[in-house]
Amino acid sequence: YRVSDLGKFKTEALKEQISEINPYISVEICTLKIDEDNLKSLLKDIDIVCEAFDSAIAKAMMAQNFHRFYKDSILICASGLAGYGDSNSIQTRKIAKNFYVCGDLVNGAKVGNGLMAPRVNICAGHQSNLVLELLANKE
Repeated sequence: YRVSDLGKFKTEALKEQISEINPYISVEICTLKIDEDNLKSLLKDIDIVCEAFDSAIAKAMMAQNFHRFYKDSILICASGLAGYGDSNSIQTRKIAKNFYVCGDLVNGAKVGNGLMAPRVNICAGHQSNLVLELLANKE
């Protein structure tokens, strides 16, 4: 995100950035807090979901509950992308059927070692590359 995005919801900032990249695309956003109660109806008819929560609690809620409601959908989570250093420790792992995790599974955000653009972007690259691979190989 950019300094000009401060004070905006992430959904709004991302929609603006996507629209700048491709002004011919239609982007629909939904700005709300995802929890167990709305998760079961929120992602109907979605084949692949990339989780990008900042909160470890929200990440855990998604990982623990997603496939209860969407057995045939794919969930790609991010875990262990904070800080700096060892870019090659960020990997894509298939954890179970339709469940993947991208990251090093170790480096969580903490004071003095928070989320920094290089590793966040590497992890996001892993997630988006996996989405493309899964879509290209879809029968």
